[in-house]
Amino acid sequence: MATCSYTTASGRQCENEAVGTDSNGLPVCHCKGHWSNKDVYKTSIIRYENNFNNETTPIGPDSIINTRGDGACFYRVCAKYIQHHSELFPDISPDLIQCEDKLAAFIQRRIVEFIEINHDSTITQLGCQTFRDAVPLTHEDISSFEEYCTIYQKFAGEPDYIIDETIVNGRKKRCKIPIPDRWGSSVEQVAFSMIYGVKINVYLLQKFDKRGCKVVEVTKRAKDIRLKLFQQLNPEIEGLECDIPPLNIILEKQATMPHYLYIGHDI
Repeated sequence: MATCSYTTASGRQCENEAVGTDSNGLPVCHCKGHWSNKDVYKTSIIRYENNFNNETTPIGPDSIINTRGDGACFYRVCAKYIQHHSELFPDISPDLIQCEDKLAAFIQRRIVEFIEINHDSTITQLGCQTFRDAVPLTHEDISSFEEYCTIYQKFAGEPDYIIDETIVNGRKKRCKIPIPDRWGSSVEQVAFSMIYGVKINVYLLQKFDKRGCKVVEVTKRAKDIRLKLFQQLNPEIEGLECDIPPLNIILEKQATMPHYLYIGHDI
C-alpha cells in the first residue's frame, strides 16, 4: 500500500496512506497541504466523492428501523419484513404475525428445522458446501452440527445459558451453564431466503469523509448516510423461484457484535 510522498522541511516523509496521485505523479495523502497543485486536489476529492455516490444509495434515518440488540436481530428483521408483507405469507397465522417476539422465535425454529432436514444439500452460496459442513465453520464456538441443532432450539432473544440441576451434598442445586449465542449468520440467511423464496440484500451504512478523503462506516445517527451493497443472497442461485419483494437489511459493524437493522421501504 503506497504512502504519501510529501517530505517536510526537516526531511521527514509523511507516513499517511496515499489517497491519490498529484500532478507530478507522486502518491499523496488526504492532507491538502501535501498536494503541490491545489486544483488537482479539489478535482480529485470531487471525483472520489462522485465515484462513491455512484456506487451507493442515499437513505434517510426515518427509513431505518432499529431492532432489539438481544442477539436475535436477524430474526427480528425477518419478522418485521413478514409483518410489512403479511399478505404474502398466508400460511403464517395473523396472531403470530402481530407479535414480533413470537414471530422471530418461530422464524428461528423454522430456519433450524430447514437446515436440519436439508443438512446434506450442497448450497452454492455457501461455497458449494452442505449445511452440515458450513455450520461449524461459520459458528466456530459450536463444535458440531448436532450441537448446533440442539442449541439453536433456544430462541436467540433469550439469555445465553441453560439451567441445569445437579445434586450437591444430597441437595438439588440449580446452576447456569453458558451456551453460545444463536445469531443469524450467512447460513441462517441463506436458509431463510430459500424457505420463503426471497432475495436478501445486506447493506452497510457509509459516508464520504471529505476531510479524510475516504469512505467511513457510520451509524444511522450520522448525516449524509448512504447504503453500500455488502452481500446479496438469492434463492434463484439454488434453483428456487423468487417472486416477492426483497428483504433489505443493514449490517452495523460499529457495535460490539454485528447488528442488523431493517429498511422499511423498497430500494
